[in-house]
Amino acid sequence: MYARHRGQVATACDEPAGLSDGRRSLGVKGRRRGRLGFADAAWKSSTRREAGQDHFDQGRRLSGYHLVMTARVRLERLAIAAVIAVLTAGFGTLARPASAAAALPAWTGGVNLYRSGVFTTQQTWRWCTAADVQMMRNIVFHQQDHSRDSQWRYYGYMRNHNRYDLPAADGVDPAGWAAGLRHLVDSRYHVVAKATFAEALHAAVRNLRKTQRPVGLLVAHGDHAWVLTGFTATADPAVTNRFSVTSVRVTGPLWGLQNSSFGYDMAPNTRLTRDQLHHFFTPWHYARIHMWWEGDYVSIQPLAGG
Repeated sequence: MYARHRGQVATACDEPAGLSDGRRSLGVKGRRRGRLGFADAAWKSSTRREAGQDHFDQGRRLSGYHLVMTARVRLERLAIAAVIAVLTAGFGTLARPASAAAALPAWTGGVNLYRSGVFTTQQTWRWCTAADVQMMRNIVFHQQDHSRDSQWRYYGYMRNHNRYDLPAADGVDPAGWAAGLRHLVDSRYHVVAKATFAEALHAAVRNLRKTQRPVGLLVAHGDHAWVLTGFTATADPAVTNRFSVTSVRVTGPLWGLQNSSFGYDMAPNTRLTRDQLHHFFTPWHYARIHMWWEGDYVSIQPLAGG
C-alpha cells in the first residue's frame, strides 16, 4: 500500500479469523423401571410374619425419612453454593471495568501518544505501512529508529503476509499490515472493518484508550496509511460507550517526501476535527480484486482484551 498518482490502483488486510461455533446435542437415555408382578407380590406377602412385617415397615419408613432429609440438606447446600458463585461472578464482572480504567493514565479529556522523535518519513513511495510500523514501534518501545533498513525489513515481512496476491506496485494489504503490527509491535493488532465512519472512529479511539497503543488508518480509499495517535472526547471511552469524539491527532509518513507546499500528508501530530478526518478516512475500494472489506472503513486496531 502506498500513495499513488491519480489513475493508479493500489491497496493497503487481515480477515478476522473465522470462528466456527460447533454445537452438540446431548442425548438423554431413558431407563425402564422394573414392575413387580401380582403373583410375586402375593407370594412374598404370604411368607412374611405379621410381627416381622410391622418391624420391616417401620424400618422402611425411618430409612425413607432419613433419605429425604439427607437429600434436602444436599439440595440446600447446592443451592447456597450456586447463589454464592453467581454473586461472586457478578461482582467480579462489575469490578473489572473500574479496575481496568484505574490502571490507565488519568482521563483528562483526551489522549495523545505522539512525542518528539517518533516521526519517520517513508523511504519510498510504497513504504507507507513500513514507515507507520516504524513510528508505532518508536511510540510503544520509546525508540527513535528512522533507518531505511528497518523499513525494508518491515515491508518485506508484511508483503509476505498479505491476504491477497497483489502486484509489487500495490504494496501491502490490510492483512499484511496487521500481521506486521502483531509481529513487530503488539499481538493484539487486527483488521477492523466497519460499515460506517462513526462506528469505525468509535472503535478506534476506544481501543487506543484502553490499550494505550496507536491505531492504523487506511485513508484515501485504502491507497495510503496513517497513524492515529490521539483524540479528545466528551467522556472517557475506557469506562463508557456514551461519548463523542471531538478531535483526533494523525500522522502521515509522506511528510518530508512529498512537495512541502502540496501533498496529501500534513505535518506530524496534526489535529483534525471529526468532520475533517471523515474527508480522508473513506471506505475501502480496490478495483483489481473484490476484497472482503470492500466498502467498509478499515483500520488496524489493538483490540482491548486480546
